[in-house]
Amino acid sequence: MISFVYFDVGGVVIKDFSGTNKWNEMKHELGVPDDLMTSVDEAWKKYKGPIDNGDINLQKIENMLRDEFHIPIPKNYSMLDDFVNRFEQNPSIWPVIKEIHTTHRIGLLTNMYIGMFDKIIKRNILPPEQWDVFIDSSIVHMKKPDKNIYEYAQRQAGVPASEIFFIDNLERNILPAKELGWQTFFYDSKNPEESSKLLLETFYAQK
Repeated sequence: MISFVYFDVGGVVIKDFSGTNKWNEMKHELGVPDDLMTSVDEAWKKYKGPIDNGDINLQKIENMLRDEFHIPIPKNYSMLDDFVNRFEQNPSIWPVIKEIHTTHRIGLLTNMYIGMFDKIIKRNILPPEQWDVFIDSSIVHMKKPDKNIYEYAQRQAGVPASEIFFIDNLERNILPAKELGWQTFFYDSKNPEESSKLLLETFYAQK
């Protein structure tokens, strides 16, 4: 039985950098030289957790690229805008979400950077649904795959763990949900049309 459905945003509800070369393209356009690519990636991984947790914003990364790596980033540059402007609609999932929402409550459970969701809304790339629950890591200061955000999400849904159906494009984010007893679905960002079709089939098979 399914009573509540949680969707991830990036890589599921919208197309972000998942399964693409957009991150490398972004670094090249910023002027990161090839010999610094690996070092920049390592620095990004270091700050990714605090960014997802809402402890620091992307201005910290911009300053790091300027000060530590001496990348000549323009003063008016916004990494947040750069990220969001590279995101796209995922039209294949729109009818799936709409159909699920006719009979079930739905929510978003997403890792976000400070201010990112508002910019995504302004870009009009989200499906036109009214979400019953919205959990943004940068607002609640908890992030996937930390167990506490799933426990919080379950309280917000107000249903037993076994009645929550969760869709995410990263196995590491799905595992804690499974451990809590949620039903889960791995969404392949590289094949959104096929994943959207399979998602609806799986939902009907499990509900």
